[in-house]
Order: sequence, then C-alpha cells, then structure tokens
Amino acid sequence: MLQILDEVYRILHYIEVTPKLSRPYKVTDELFDLSTMAMEYFKDHIEPLLPEITYFAADFLDFSGTFSCEYWQFC
Repeated sequence: MLQILDEVYRILHYIEVTPKLSRPYKVTDELFDLSTMAMEYFKDHIEPLLPEITYFAADFLDFSGTFSCEYWQFC
C-alpha cells in the first residue's frame, strides 16, 4: 500500500513542477490505475478485518415502499 501512495505523491510532484504536461492523459491513466490498485488492496486486505455494519447490509438500499402512493398519501 505504501508503494501506491509513494507513486501518487511522485505523480503529484511531477504535476506540480511541470508547467505544461505534454501528455496529460498519461497522468490521468496512471492515477486511475493507482486508484484501482488501492481499491483492490482495501477490498482484499482491510475490508475483511472490519466488523459487519448492520445498516450497510444487503437490504440497506431497499427502497420498496418508500416511494409508494401509500407512503406519501397523494396518489
């Protein structure tokens, strides 16, 4: 994980000291790849160690009934 952060800092420093980037899409591609690697690391190494949070369970985003006519009483 520290290698990912080091690489992000290296890219940010490059952006800071380079007045005009010759190929800015390369920078954004690299940052995208690094963010993907960081998310994979989190999912594989950190998330399994976290306790289960009940309000983020599978039914957390179940909006059935919330937008129904009976709930709002105006249909």
